[in-house]
Amino acid sequence: MDTIKGAGRIGPTRHMGYRMTWPFASLSIKRESITFSMWPIRYEFPKTAVLGLVTYRIGGAQSLRIVHKEPGHEKWVLFVPTNYSEVKNLALANGWLIEPEGTEVHLPTDVVYSGRVSRFTWLAVVAGIIATAAGIIASVVAYHIAFGRK
Repeated sequence: MDTIKGAGRIGPTRHMGYRMTWPFASLSIKRESITFSMWPIRYEFPKTAVLGLVTYRIGGAQSLRIVHKEPGHEKWVLFVPTNYSEVKNLALANGWLIEPEGTEVHLPTDVVYSGRVSRFTWLAVVAGIIATAAGIIASVVAYHIAFGRK
């Protein structure tokens, strides 16, 4: 098995960005690269772009943070598998070292990471607010049509 299903998060920080629940994220680990997919996004990380793989705990579950220097990708990349030992075993079998929880891996200061996901997130929030307002207006209009004021 070289692809593992799970949940994922990408964005400018661990709190902001795009999230996908299980099973819509996947991680594939090969000797020369790691591929992280989260519909509709697919990130390929060559070994030379990965600064570290770090165990990260989120909501009690062990997750894998990919610390990288790939400018076309979001800064924060996190994969949340249902079985963390599968990820760890696959990484070790392919020559990757996973740092323990709490290990600090420093990001380079000269890399400008992508901001597409954060812009997409804000656009989705605005669209959600507009859709909610339109729904409320439509409900009020429908109520007045159905029960009309005389």
